[in-house]
Amino acid sequence: MAPGKRKNSGTKKMNKTFKGKIALITGSSQGIGKAIALELGSLGATIALNGRNPAKLQKTNEELQKSGIATLLVPGDITKFDVCEQIVSKIILEFGQLDILVTNASITAAGNFAELPIEIFKTAMDSQFYGSVFPVKAALPDIRRSKGSIIMISSLAGLFGLPKHSAYSCGKMALTAFSQSLQTEERNSGMHIGIAYVGFTRNDSEKRVLNQAGEWCEVPQRPPALQQSPATVARGIAGMIMHRKQRKVFSAIGKTQNLIIRFTPWIFRIISKRF
Repeated sequence: MAPGKRKNSGTKKMNKTFKGKIALITGSSQGIGKAIALELGSLGATIALNGRNPAKLQKTNEELQKSGIATLLVPGDITKFDVCEQIVSKIILEFGQLDILVTNASITAAGNFAELPIEIFKTAMDSQFYGSVFPVKAALPDIRRSKGSIIMISSLAGLFGLPKHSAYSCGKMALTAFSQSLQTEERNSGMHIGIAYVGFTRNDSEKRVLNQAGEWCEVPQRPPALQQSPATVARGIAGMIMHRKQRKVFSAIGKTQNLIIRFTPWIFRIISKRF
């Protein structure tokens, strides 16, 4: 299908940037993942949509197809390596190639570490870390073959551990080391590997986090002035792929926080108590 038209004239000029490319985006039924799917699809890519909830995934699929974006549904839990292998095999069987992988899916647990059951900590940690490692491992030979791009979605918690989000922070920091190792190992392969440190983003109304009791609850909203829209993040991710950037800290606030973390971490520790 032809990619949908966009109102922004600058985007119109680039709407064939990813024509002929196949992009797998994990956790793309809502939020940032869905916005990235819409953005890359509007720029010509065929989108492999992944998520654990078939109903949500189908709803997003219909929305993308109405925008003229070609799609393939590849539902499944990406914290299971055999599922990741099946997802990649389905894409290769359908299209014969895979050019872009964005690892976005994750589960978050909120609560002080002392009160957080270890099973919930492990669930969140596995999601944050292995939720990227497993899809990357499964897709690596095909991305290498196409000299394509892998983008891992991290956050400012990947730069400085946040209180009440220890599992989330650990997983995101582990992604930093993982991406750096891969960038060195694959430096001569022609493949692009990047990590995106996303700041506070406006949450999807249906997004949930695990609390200390193991119950799904609403995500606390941050002050509007601190939030980016998912569409803004998605445009930044598309830019990272276009320009093959290895690292990007998002938003002016995020960049300011990054500087504080680097040079005066004690100040950020005080600020983070408010998160």
